[in-house]
Parts: sequence; structure tokens; C-alpha cells
Amino acid sequence: MKRFISIIVALAMVLALGSALVAYADEPFRGYIDNGGEVSTANASPSGPSVTSFTIGKGTGSVSVSGWAISLAGVNGFKIELDGNDITSTCTISQGQRADVLGAFAGEGYNAENNPNPGVSISIPTKSLNNGDYSAVVYLVDGDDNEQELYDIDIYVEAGAEVVSEEAALKGKSLDAVYFDDDAVCTANAIAWLDNNYADRLINRTDEGFTSIALYGWVGYVGEIASFGYRIGDTDTFGDFFHETGSDVLGAGGANARRFTIRIPVGTIVDETRIDLIVKFTTDEVIVIQDFWVAIEGDANDLHPEQGGEQGGDTPSYTYRNASFDSFYVDGVLNFGEADGNASDKLDARSRRVGEGDGAIQELMLRGWIGFDQEIEAFGYKIGDAAPVYSADFFQATEEAVKGAGGEFAQRYCVTVPVAGIEGEQTIVMMVKLANGTEVAIDDQLEATGVATPPNTSFTFVGVPGQQPPAPTADASMIIFVVAAAAIALVVLKKKAF
Repeated sequence: MKRFISIIVALAMVLALGSALVAYADEPFRGYIDNGGEVSTANASPSGPSVTSFTIGKGTGSVSVSGWAISLAGVNGFKIELDGNDITSTCTISQGQRADVLGAFAGEGYNAENNPNPGVSISIPTKSLNNGDYSAVVYLVDGDDNEQELYDIDIYVEAGAEVVSEEAALKGKSLDAVYFDDDAVCTANAIAWLDNNYADRLINRTDEGFTSIALYGWVGYVGEIASFGYRIGDTDTFGDFFHETGSDVLGAGGANARRFTIRIPVGTIVDETRIDLIVKFTTDEVIVIQDFWVAIEGDANDLHPEQGGEQGGDTPSYTYRNASFDSFYVDGVLNFGEADGNASDKLDARSRRVGEGDGAIQELMLRGWIGFDQEIEAFGYKIGDAAPVYSADFFQATEEAVKGAGGEFAQRYCVTVPVAGIEGEQTIVMMVKLANGTEVAIDDQLEATGVATPPNTSFTFVGVPGQQPPAPTADASMIIFVVAAAAIALVVLKKKAF
């Protein structure tokens, strides 16, 4: 009887272990360095710390980051190490409200009760650092006094690099909207919008037909801001560009953060001309917030043919707007063990080949967003010469920031591709079916009928070399695992009994 009970206990332990292997544990914390930008649940992956870097000249007073941090156990504080040494007491740490963060992760158990101040700004003193490379790590200390690695900050102190004053240390920044005259052409993530829609941020105002550009956003520094302005060539112009600043901005960018709306007349600009958004501190120091270019001569497609030009062949029955291919998972491993974002670059680094031909990989997953000039009916995938497979389950919740960057029809996606049992080398590519029935492969042949360079989701999957039996399902695998483990348990118990 005792032996029977032992066997039952052993089987129960095996089943518990098996359940742990196939279940996804709730993530106890999340955080990201976004400098006050829009919250993205994609780039806030808890699989690794948020990473950023600074290159500064010797004598720079400090480097600063701002972002957010939340924990299911609450946040007791933060611990900061520089090259393994605790420097928390020398750093400036402030927290504030970030309703956008709590809204983005409300479904995961994070709320204002356990995380009343998700916004965090951290300033690390660097004035005494000699030339060389330094590594700072920010740990979140949760309500149970557990330390979770939150941010990794690489600091490079180099001879000849710019020396940033203490006042000019950035605490947070967000460029939210762009207006051509009075038309809002972008209402969120304006820096990404500029980068995605205009090569080298060069805007041809003759094509666009406007005489002024207005930019709306906020910025926070250690120092107090006296005024905002713009620089055209060597001429600085300051004006009454302050905008009402709310508590959300102060929470994300510090007590000296300010909103602005800077309107710049461009009707008389000739040729390609750089324009800088600038800020003046109460110390009269002036620094650049953001730069872009404006031109009135030439065709934008002539200047930057990679962003448009002749399409060749039949005119497509759609217009591609914008996209971001963020994440590529191999059996749950994000971007081959690297940070989230720029999944296409991660594939390029591996010659767009996935798999070793041993049949070990069971499932791939692609995440991101894309926008066209019409509604997306379905997302799917195509393997080799087989017909595309579509599913309504591939749609993901889409936030306003995505629609601001990709148009009103932009959608987030999470496409899963089962690859168990695939033979030989097969090309796999994500597919989009549009409202007009057009099926579009999201690869390097996607015609850039808009102004943004399309992503490339295609790759070669290296399957098993010959005929293979179908891979067991998750349930079948668990049964095999349990039976095998039970057999082992019986042998062990039998040996012990005799």
C-alpha cells in the first residue's frame, strides 16, 4: 500500500512539473525606457531589461533616463549600480503618475493601488568619470524587497565627445504631433512618423503644399526652461511657444518639463534647409531638441528614390502606408535572444534562415503592425507553394499611437506559424488580405506606393530533410512525458524496496 501511495505521489509531482513546463507564468514586473513616449506593450517585453546608451565627454555632469516601472507586488524603490558598485545614494530618482502605463497593462493585474506612480526618472552623476566604458544597471525593488533588473545603461566617456551641462541633462521627451499649416498630419509618435515617412527627415514642402510647420510635444531637463524656439541656418528665433503642461508630463519628465507648440514659417525657404527645434535655459544655454529638413526644389522621389518613384508593371490596387515588424519568436524565444524591435534586422543578421533541419522547432510567431489605405480583412501566412492560411485570431488590439503612425486602417497583428514536420527548405512569409480582396505578401517585393519603406517578413525555414512523422501535440507530448517519468519513478521505487 505504501508503495502504491508513493507511486501516486510521484505521478502527481510529474504532472505538476509538466503543467509548469507548458504554462506561462505571470510576469511579476514590467518596465521600459521611453523618455515619455507612447506606451507600447510590444517593446515592454519582460524577457530582458530595457537598454540604452550615452556617449559623453569627460566632465559631463550626469546622464538621465525616464520611463516607467510597474510590479504586481508594488514598487518599494530602485537600486542603481555602476560597474557593480551601489551608487543609489548619489543618484536623483523621481516618480510620477503615468495613466497611460496603467491603462496599457490593466488586464494583467497592474493598477493604481499597487502602482500609484509608474513614471520614473533617474539621473546618474558622471562628472568624475574618466574616459572609458561604464555599465549602469537599474534594479526595481518590489514590495517584497525582491530586486528585478529593469534598465541597462551603457555610458561611453570619450575624448572629443560633447560635454553636456548639468542643466541640459534630459529627463524625458515626446514629440507628439505635426501640422502642415493647420492640418494635423501626425497625432502620435512624431519622431517615428518623420523617420518612417521621410528619408533623412527631408520634407518637400512644394509637394505637400504648405507654408508653415507646427510641432507639438514636451521635453524635460534637469535645468529650468526659459523659452522654446527654432533655428534656421545660423539664426535662432525664440517666441511664446509654451503650451499648458499637465501633471502627466510633470510625472514623466520631472518638475521642469514643459509642453510646447512651435510653429515655424517655411514659405520662403530655398533648397534643402535644416531646421532645429531648440530650447533656452534660464542660464542662457541653448541646445537642440530635434532636427529635420525642408526643401522646395526638386521632386521628393528624385531626392530619395528608395521612398517611391516608378512602380513598374500594373498599378497596385492598394496604397501601403506604414508598418513596424517588431518581434520574431522561435518556440517562445524573442528575436533570437536579442532585444525586442527591428525583427527584420534580426532576420537579416542570420541571412533570413531559421532552423537547423533537425525538426526541433515547433512554432514561429511574428508581431507588429501595418497600415494600408483600406481596411485589413485578415492576417495570415504562406508556406512555400501552399495556399495562404488566414485567421481572425491573428488580429491584436490596436492603440491610437499605431493609427497615428500608420493611418486609420492600421492594425496590430500576432501571426503564429506551426512548422513541425515541414520538409526541406521552404519560404515563409506573412500575408495580408485587404478589404478589396487583394492578397499582399509582406516581403521585399511589396511595392512602396506610399512614402514609408515596407518591412520584410519573409525568410527560409530549414525543415527536416525527409519524410517525418507528424510532431506530437502538446497534450500528446505531456502524456509521453508523464508515462516516461512514471516508469522511471517505478524503477526507482522498486530498487528502493528491494
